[in-house]
Amino acid sequence: MNSLGSLNSPPNFTMFECLPDAIVREILLRLPLKSIGKCMSVCKSLNTMIKSPTFISSHLKHSLLNPSLPLFLLRDFYPSYPSYKQNYSLWSSSFPKIANLECSFWVPDSKFLGFVGALNGIVCLFDYDTDDIILLNPSIRRHLQLPKSIVPESFLLHPGCYVLGFGFDSKKNDFKVVRIYHPTSVFMIPPKVELYSLNEGHPWRVIDASYIDLSIDYCSQQVFFHGNVYWLASQGTQSAPFQSNYILMFDMVEEKFNRMELPNELVTVSIRNLVVTMIEGCLSLIENPSLEKTNCCIWMRKEESWTKMYNIYLEEGFQKLLGPSPTSEVLALPCPYGETVMSLHSFDLKSKEMRDLGISRARKSLYASYFRESLVLLDQESNTATSFWSQDDESPEVERWWT
Repeated sequence: MNSLGSLNSPPNFTMFECLPDAIVREILLRLPLKSIGKCMSVCKSLNTMIKSPTFISSHLKHSLLNPSLPLFLLRDFYPSYPSYKQNYSLWSSSFPKIANLECSFWVPDSKFLGFVGALNGIVCLFDYDTDDIILLNPSIRRHLQLPKSIVPESFLLHPGCYVLGFGFDSKKNDFKVVRIYHPTSVFMIPPKVELYSLNEGHPWRVIDASYIDLSIDYCSQQVFFHGNVYWLASQGTQSAPFQSNYILMFDMVEEKFNRMELPNELVTVSIRNLVVTMIEGCLSLIENPSLEKTNCCIWMRKEESWTKMYNIYLEEGFQKLLGPSPTSEVLALPCPYGETVMSLHSFDLKSKEMRDLGISRARKSLYASYFRESLVLLDQESNTATSFWSQDDESPEVERWWT
């Protein structure tokens, strides 16, 4: 019997024949993603095992319980209308590039897709033109276009007049997308809310939002943290819509909304001067995060209260602080006056040290997120998982993601 060999090459078929399925499964769970992909071409039984929902779910659970060094997913594009050529790449935490992720097989250069969030190997995107929502696993070149909304068009102020949230239900091992629509007058509440569950795979279903008395700014970004999606929101009247700022929370397990108060100093500031994110494993707020100012403040929520933890000063100003981050090291885009090309930097909040990562891109074209590779979407049928601007499911470019 041959030995297992290195983790970067798959065990051979002879060895697998001699082992019980349970042992084979445990071996596969410990292999790198590309080695698992190579095993799919060894024999039909391995291919069937790896593509099964049970194995995909077990692989994700094993990954969550045994975290490796963090990866960064970097998305950039070249904003030269009508072309928006998008590039995805994986980087290690020390920022040598690991791999380019080829996504040209599913999205043309003419499409610009907005980012909602990245979580457990899945990226949630939305199409500005059509309001389509797409779940993408760039590691295995699989994607899923979600069904159209069930909210009547007459309810909407205009297309795109909604806020999205992307999160994970840890009890059901399920990815969920929540979409919040406000009525024809944006400041009227409560909103209409619908939810899509990847496990259920059915059309959107309505979520009770009759008790919500907050309005979410459409420019507000979301963050998923400890089972909840968080957005910045305001409470007010039709004549004075932005009187008080709050955080609106959505529990992905219970599928219920709640609210959280902000620090007193931030209750009445312009909500577009704030960003909710995660830093050092804490829910955080960034004040003045992207207005090309020379300073910003970072608040963190610890032990049920907010504390102003960091004041950051940068002479040339910030174009953006990118998050979330599990450490005190965040990604920053300094903003030298008059420059149209931004250089991505790593900024340590504690030491105030700035490090140029050698990645320069067009202004406002960068998105970066911590990333964990997974096999999620591998079990999706071809008519759903690869139909969005894509080739046939059996195309080598789509299927052989491990090469």
